[in-house]
Amino acid sequence: MQAFNVRTANWRTIDTTIEPAIMTWDENGDLIAYQSSDKRVYSAAASEAVGCLLRTKTFAIDDDEKKVVRYISVTYKSVTALTMKVYIENAIESGEIAYNNTYEVVEEPYINGSTYTVTYLGTGYTHGQTFTGVPGNKTFSESGTGIVVMYDSYTLPATTIVKDVRRRVSVRALKFFIEILDAATSVTATEIHRLRPQFE
Repeated sequence: MQAFNVRTANWRTIDTTIEPAIMTWDENGDLIAYQSSDKRVYSAAASEAVGCLLRTKTFAIDDDEKKVVRYISVTYKSVTALTMKVYIENAIESGEIAYNNTYEVVEEPYINGSTYTVTYLGTGYTHGQTFTGVPGNKTFSESGTGIVVMYDSYTLPATTIVKDVRRRVSVRALKFFIEILDAATSVTATEIHRLRPQFE
């Protein structure tokens, strides 16, 4: 079977010994499949060691004037530490690269087999790749269609109970979005209950 990642537009193979005739979801949202050769129903509810990635919708702060988001509160539970990235959804132009800030290349629209390339300090970067600004080098060259966005990264500590953690971010933007990544593979569920930007 093949599974599709809607963010990266990549397919991955899921190895299985059955040949499903019908597939659907059970009452808990787990995949189940019926195999006609042995007249049995198989469930994918078994624990699997995987990481997780959550990307929010875009938060539009203002149409005309950039506003400052001072904190972001996250209510969650995770047995492993999480990485929270706050992306400023303003296209960064060549000449605006700042020292020690991190930038990500985003092809628009994203097509598997990226064609948008950004060259900074002689190195080419494509969709999803990142680079960090260095002193005295504010410009980059580009080919194809896409944008360069800036983000800051924060760590959310592991917690075995649902907990509210507030991180000082000081983001100044018209729009922004948040990505939370649990890179550690685990059979324990990561729960994200709420994300809340705070302006004061």
